[in-house]
Amino acid sequence: MALCVLLNENTVWSKYILGREDDDALPSDSYDGANVGDNRSWGVVDDSCDAVIEAYLAIASERYVATARVLVGPPDFAPDRRPFYSIADDLADRDLDSVQVNKDTEQVTAEEIQDLFHRIYETVSLMSLDSARTRSIRENDSNEQKPSFPGMPQIDKRSLSWEDVPYVDKSPDLLISSVPQEESISVKRDRLPYKDVAHFVHTPLTDLPKFFYPFLGSAIAPSTS
Repeated sequence: MALCVLLNENTVWSKYILGREDDDALPSDSYDGANVGDNRSWGVVDDSCDAVIEAYLAIASERYVATARVLVGPPDFAPDRRPFYSIADDLADRDLDSVQVNKDTEQVTAEEIQDLFHRIYETVSLMSLDSARTRSIRENDSNEQKPSFPGMPQIDKRSLSWEDVPYVDKSPDLLISSVPQEESISVKRDRLPYKDVAHFVHTPLTDLPKFFYPFLGSAIAPSTS
């Protein structure tokens, strides 16, 4: 009999319910269980599954059976780069209680944040921000209602341009053209300018002492020990 077993049904991840107004993971359908039954998260690790494979062979009126178990995890499409979210993080979200940031956990928290930003940098280095931006702009332009969200980031060709300030503070200074364009303006030695901007912006964010400790200092709660 098949069983659905949560590592820890009391974790936040196991309590997400699609469409609930007070709290939900974003994107809102990014967990297994969304759009199924009561829309509650199953608490399982995304992009993973297991299965039992059985093979049968009949020889001289005798039947032979062989079985094997297969486990499928997130794709390892770029072995020299890591996704910004690890399987260890996935399991921790579904099994461990939330960790309070205080003097006792300051060092390990800083190291985890630095590792996260290293992973983000590695993920960004795999992406073509130019292609992703153009595709999103065209999808938004195809919407007959032309959605507009005052005070929020731009979703048309003004995205990641001077007209997207204050949400964008780096790319306008680093791009070849300051004029909002749907497609990237490429030159011979700079075919993907937005990709280069992303690389430039994310590199310093991996510097632990400069960026993380000042942030942690304002977030640390008094130690309970």
